[in-house]
Amino acid sequence: MPAELPASDVAEYPGLVQDPVVIQPSPVTEIQESPPSSLSLGRVESGGAAEPSTTPDLPTPTQPAPPVIEPGAAQAVENLASSQERVLASQALGLIEYDWQNSLKGWELRFLGSRTGYRGMTYPDDRRIEVYLRDGDTPTSLAHVVAHELGHAVDLTFFDDGDRRAWMSARKVGSGVPWFVGPGGADFSSGCGDFAESFAWWQVGPPAWFSELGSPPTAAQLGILVGLVVLPGLPR
Repeated sequence: MPAELPASDVAEYPGLVQDPVVIQPSPVTEIQESPPSSLSLGRVESGGAAEPSTTPDLPTPTQPAPPVIEPGAAQAVENLASSQERVLASQALGLIEYDWQNSLKGWELRFLGSRTGYRGMTYPDDRRIEVYLRDGDTPTSLAHVVAHELGHAVDLTFFDDGDRRAWMSARKVGSGVPWFVGPGGADFSSGCGDFAESFAWWQVGPPAWFSELGSPPTAAQLGILVGLVVLPGLPR
């Protein structure tokens, strides 16, 4: 089970990704418009024939439509209480270009209500990701949380020790820095957390960045990240 991050640690990341993670060597715990229509107006005389109206054709006001949701994404948002939350979560998912539904077969993503001390959790044994909404979330801030957790899922599903060493070397991280952290530790100071933050940077970009191991990845480091990540239809 994940351990709760102390409230003092949670306060370090106001307003964006407060994503405490408790990661053990085996389990990793953590720390996402329709075309306008128009209507022609006309009048019908007593003879039954329609004549052109003296009123010009006017387009009907454009009504914003809910985003188109893929089946996996629809399941991800179904536990949210309000339509506004579901739209927000769907918009966050729309910012993620990585095809997680095809790449991470067997994984489940769920958006849930706020949870004290956590922004997201990754449960490797259950192959489940949970992302917790908070007041003040935007599609971009929420997408960063989703992408961070997807980065953990990619690591747990595909990486071996060689992949992890390659990433640590690319980031010029010393050998004394662990990849996983033990109970009570936040992952921003670990290799897995730095990779997850870099994955989120690749998918969502600035401004959110919380890794304590260095600055956001360079273009060259992102190239290495893409080479490590499994993309549908492409060999590693």
